[in-house]
Amino acid sequence: PIGTKDKYQYTSYWSKFSTINEIFDDIENIDIEVDGLTYYLSYADNEAYLVDGSMAVGDVVIPEEIVYEGDIFKVTKITRKGFYQNVNITGIKIGDNVKRIDSNMFNGCSGLTSLNLDTINTANVSDMQGMFEGCSGLSTLSMKNFTTESAQNISRMFYGCEGLSSLDARAFNTSKVTDMSEMFYGCTNVTSLDLRNFSTSMVTNMSGMFSSTGRNSTTFTLDVSNFDTSNV
Repeated sequence: PIGTKDKYQYTSYWSKFSTINEIFDDIENIDIEVDGLTYYLSYADNEAYLVDGSMAVGDVVIPEEIVYEGDIFKVTKITRKGFYQNVNITGIKIGDNVKRIDSNMFNGCSGLTSLNLDTINTANVSDMQGMFEGCSGLSTLSMKNFTTESAQNISRMFYGCEGLSSLDARAFNTSKVTDMSEMFYGCTNVTSLDLRNFSTSMVTNMSGMFSSTGRNSTTFTLDVSNFDTSNV
């Protein structure tokens, strides 16, 4: 059922599966639209999940809670592909109750110019593939508390983010990551990329990881002397 994936995916039995999909199986729960965003309301835990932001325009606000027919639902999650390929949003303000996000959620949001993820808890997210892929207009990305301790796939995470000039990834814990392919592909204007704390001992795929990275910058330098590529 929707909202239970985190409880299953790290157990001994379910961890054997490469993909676990959440389904909407409770007929008492409903979808509602608020300001162009579609939310799934779970009466079991009084939580709301943003499931579709493809029609949103301009600056988007994800509230801390939604009131529906007298019931209060905390907005706690943005599901996979939440804003996928939405070129019409320019900014997103995320409520403090949102603690879960997923892969590809901002993929293709080329009109997005700034994004603050400082309050997001990503400790249990295992798949971050393509999370910001194609966000070509993104010039400011704050990820001070962004944790990746459970991440296994961060491929194409910043693919095509040509508007970024710097990216501080010192907080990234990549000890479980196996795929970093094309992670920074096409970040052509980046001048600063801090990967000093990257652990790559488990990585098997780094193909195209830095293709065209810093190509338009005359000052871009990259230090990967700490990279362990023994399994690549």
